[in-house]
Amino acid sequence: MKQIKNHRTGTVIFEGDFASLRDCAERAAGDGVCLDFADLAHANLVNASLDETSLRCARLHGANLTGANLSEADLDGSDFTDAVLCNTCLCFSSLRHCRFDGALFGAADITGSAVDRCVFSTLSAFHLNFRGAGSMDGCIYVDPENIHCPFSRPPAVVAGLAWPVVVMDRHIKIGSRILTHGRFLSGAGTGEYALDAFINQEKNWLIPLVEGFVDSVTARLSA
Repeated sequence: MKQIKNHRTGTVIFEGDFASLRDCAERAAGDGVCLDFADLAHANLVNASLDETSLRCARLHGANLTGANLSEADLDGSDFTDAVLCNTCLCFSSLRHCRFDGALFGAADITGSAVDRCVFSTLSAFHLNFRGAGSMDGCIYVDPENIHCPFSRPPAVVAGLAWPVVVMDRHIKIGSRILTHGRFLSGAGTGEYALDAFINQEKNWLIPLVEGFVDSVTARLSA
């Protein structure tokens, strides 16, 4: 007997004689059962078909969603902390106010999805094609030193260099260090010799890239 419980009340949302929790969840989804507040923490949901399912405020902490189909699902407010989201289809789903702290992404598809006010904390989050998202207002990246970096437009990600570079609305992340645009453009540096040498070597394209973000954000705020 497998059960899916409401993580707030402990009541059973759906149950049955299934071989796995994935089978249980798929049957519930197929039957149109509302799985809001479902406790699926640490569940093995590899290749699960959960498209068009209501999973608002679900607990998916540590769940393995590799290859899962969550397209057109309502996932607003769900907790994906430490979840594995490799080859996961989230197309045209609603992901507003979701937490992705520690989540591992790889070829996850967010085409047409609403990722407004989501929280991310891993470098793999920048593998997401935010340009294809339906909306992404008020997202936040939180680095290991608890620096909060807001972004409401697709970050510019440059890989293949000595250090990866990510430019967000107000911050630039170079390697493990994060600087505000203002500090970066002032030439204050990071205090790390090797990193500052890299910045100096690449400044001819880095500075215009950051300046472009500053101009774009300023224009958006004044519009």
